[in-house]
Amino acid sequence: MIQQIAELLRDEIDELEFVERTAGLVRPLPITVPDEGGVATKMMPVAINNEVPCEMEEMMYLIPDSSVMSIVFFEDGGTAIERTDSWYLHCRSTVRMVAWFNLKMINPDYQDATLLMAHLVSAMPKYIANMDLITGIVVFPAGEAVKETVYSAYDLNLEENMYFAFPYDYGAFEFEVVYRIPKNCLDEIIIDPDVC
Repeated sequence: MIQQIAELLRDEIDELEFVERTAGLVRPLPITVPDEGGVATKMMPVAINNEVPCEMEEMMYLIPDSSVMSIVFFEDGGTAIERTDSWYLHCRSTVRMVAWFNLKMINPDYQDATLLMAHLVSAMPKYIANMDLITGIVVFPAGEAVKETVYSAYDLNLEENMYFAFPYDYGAFEFEVVYRIPKNCLDEIIIDPDVC
């Protein structure tokens, strides 16, 4: 469910002029990459809505480099069922918006990403229209994530990687999303739509 909501949140920031690469919900995926000693397996951010990526370029799409202006994606912080009633499960999910910026490409006068993060946060809607089974969707800004935790799920060597020091910057902001899903009157599950 939160995957669909993350896709809608991504759509809200896609139109911002300084946003170049985006993805909805992302997960760490082990990828074999060339290393000094041959090859190594590293955890990299890969969009959940992608099929299993086969090309190295697809796998590196969300990895910062100097040719990219910015990268923004979302991480799942978990979902709790707050209450149930006769008709609905009332849920609360945490979604983290992770952003990386090449300040030199956006505006050489910028010293950090404060203004850019503010624009991303302000682009998030408070209400999202009902979709399929998910209704009553409300998005609340929860706060900025501790910088040391951003990118911590991935093997990107923040201390050694030049793309995490000026003129680059990064950050993350967390949102609480409340919504409800029906307990009854669900569509029938169709295993194979081609079978008569």
